[in-house]
Amino acid sequence: MLALLFYKEKWYLSSLLFIAFASLTKQSFVIFGLGASVIILLDLFKKFVISKKDLYLFIPSFLFLIAVLFQYRIIENFNLFIEQVLQHASPSYIYEGCIAPYFSFEKNFHTILYIISLVLIYFIRINRKVFEIALVAVLSIFIIYPFFNAGQFKGTYVLYVILFILFLKYERQNKFIFLLLFLGWCSSISWGYNTPVFFILILLYKFIERQDRFFMLLWGVILTAFSIYRGKYPYHSESLTSKHIFIKNVPAVSGLLVSEKEYSYILEAQQIHQVHKDVIFLPASPLLDIINASFLNRASWEMDVEYPSWKSDLQKLKTNTIAVDNNLLHYYKEGFFVSSITLELMKQKKAIKKTKYFTIYGN
Repeated sequence: MLALLFYKEKWYLSSLLFIAFASLTKQSFVIFGLGASVIILLDLFKKFVISKKDLYLFIPSFLFLIAVLFQYRIIENFNLFIEQVLQHASPSYIYEGCIAPYFSFEKNFHTILYIISLVLIYFIRINRKVFEIALVAVLSIFIIYPFFNAGQFKGTYVLYVILFILFLKYERQNKFIFLLLFLGWCSSISWGYNTPVFFILILLYKFIERQDRFFMLLWGVILTAFSIYRGKYPYHSESLTSKHIFIKNVPAVSGLLVSEKEYSYILEAQQIHQVHKDVIFLPASPLLDIINASFLNRASWEMDVEYPSWKSDLQKLKTNTIAVDNNLLHYYKEGFFVSSITLELMKQKKAIKKTKYFTIYGN
């Protein structure tokens, strides 16, 4: 976002530098970095003028980047970074994770109807003001509907594509907008949370900003609704209306407010660790490894897509006790998030105890 801000200010050197920072933080931002850098370099070479403010920001930021590269030994380990960024992803995931959410519905008829609607929106001549007012109404649905559908809403993707079509229809020369759309799409390329929802309000604002009489009302409704929504549907957690407890005397997480269920989960994992010091929690429990300060140099996200070298670790874990999360196992048994190392170790070992949250396997 800072890179885009500097691009808008025509601080091209700073923009390129902060794109480099971004590309080092998330794999899909590498895609954004490559595309955005081409556009910025073309603009820079068309009119090679560098402002003083750009230099004042670029020079210390560049020195900071150099210090980071050496301090954290990034240059000498750059090959490991590249291997991680470019690790194999199946062609099916590229479609299923990056394209299908925006265009496909459960019924083919709905998908065809949707695509026809997009074509009509683009080609039919309609005054822009009509769409600006219509989007205000759509925004109300966008905010309210998830409350009645357990927080799930396909409309996020639909609205994103409609906004893309509208910007293409009315502002096709605005490179800043399309960089913003491109970044929104890149941020949605994720195995865990592939949604452009974080950019929807920004893009809506950019399209309807002429309707300034709606702004105070809109932002008031949006912030209020979002606060209530997040309280009702926290990310991967219990609703704030359920009983919560402050964690005490647990390394790394003391002082956090968690649901009673999550608290008992953590305490049970601790009790297992006290009995079995060599225990590894599978198929995906990075929090428990942090709490127990164990196995600091191994991956704690044991899905095949995150852990392509799992076969080489099978022999290393031959003597370890494993605790398999009872609630997660069905999720990782097959499909995209399969955890082969969990399934293989379960075959090699025998179940010795089942608790509320875990099944413990030993030799």
